[in-house]
Amino acid sequence: MASSLPCLHKPVYTTTGRYLGRVADVEVDALTHQVVHYLVAPLPTLQRFLGSCLTIAPRQVVRLTVDELTVDDLTVSPTPEQKPSAVV
Repeated sequence: MASSLPCLHKPVYTTTGRYLGRVADVEVDALTHQVVHYLVAPLPTLQRFLGSCLTIAPRQVVRLTVDELTVDDLTVSPTPEQKPSAVV
């Protein structure tokens, strides 16, 4: 089922063009079948600062096309186990 999600493995950019990584997984609400979070695997060079994944809420998504996911610059945040100072 997860492999049929069209956003998986798409590159993720901010509105100013900063590359954040690729969509690694999607959390879906089991009752509503709506996306809860997009999990983005950052570049290997950023992983030591940001950890394993960035968590992006659907409200942070500006655009989702067949080629990429674009998110608002100031609303990208690390996963809960990461330090708040790692916000992009």
